[in-house]
Amino acid sequence: CKSEGVDIEDRALEYIAKSADGAMRDALSLLDECISFLQNEKISYEAVLDILGASDISVFNELLDGVLEGNTIEVLNLLNNAIIDGKEIGQFVTDFLWYLRNILILKSTQNDSSLVDMSEQNLQNLKEKANIVSKETLMRYIRNLSELSNKLKTATQKRVVAELEFIRLMTPQMEENLESVLERLSKLESGIKIVLDETKLEEYVKDADIVVTG
Repeated sequence: CKSEGVDIEDRALEYIAKSADGAMRDALSLLDECISFLQNEKISYEAVLDILGASDISVFNELLDGVLEGNTIEVLNLLNNAIIDGKEIGQFVTDFLWYLRNILILKSTQNDSSLVDMSEQNLQNLKEKANIVSKETLMRYIRNLSELSNKLKTATQKRVVAELEFIRLMTPQMEENLESVLERLSKLESGIKIVLDETKLEEYVKDADIVVTG
């Protein structure tokens, strides 16, 4: 940028670097896109967010709540709204991954914010989210969405692929990995408010689609 006389904020460069995920060629392409779009204007962080299709954190707050609640209509509407607003699906998923990553970092480090690049207001919001979601659930979401991000690079029907994956996020019984089993157990535990007799417990276990021994 210095050699080309481009005036750009450091925070904007940092975001471009993160978006490129370690690929120098991708970073340069994203930078060129921003330069071409603004044409000799100073490149601010906010402008880069708009150009590269980044989503406001409030959208991800709603999206996470919708996934946690299993609200399929809400989740698909948020995805649809992002597309209508011109967001590229792959970038939308990548941004949501970083949002979840930040929550996991805060939850795993007793709210140490040194590894999270975010405003104080947004940071406080993430800390609140970290209190309502388990590590196991976050790790399952991150793993599945990472796989989705890779699929979207070659998918011809990106929207359909994304919608299917978000529906799968809300259906842990479809998976057999440890995180999904723990998530199902957690939901089962939080739903039991009374002392269950043996018959009722058997019904709850059957509903949760798990096997209990001993």
